Amino acid sequence: MPKKGSPEYDELAKNYQKVFLRTITPKKDTLIDLTVIEILSRHASDEQYLGQ
Repeated sequence: MPKKGSPEYDELAKNYQKVFLRTITPKKDTLIDLTVIEILSRHASDEQYLGQ
């Protein structure tokens, strides 16, 4: 993790996906991982809340 106030930290705060892609290899696997995370974080339109 970059230290607060450093240029690397500012870049991470502004565009974390770009930093993630740049630091993790291979890029194909990284893109697949980000796609899966994006899909799993979405909610279905017919989703029902089971809480109170």
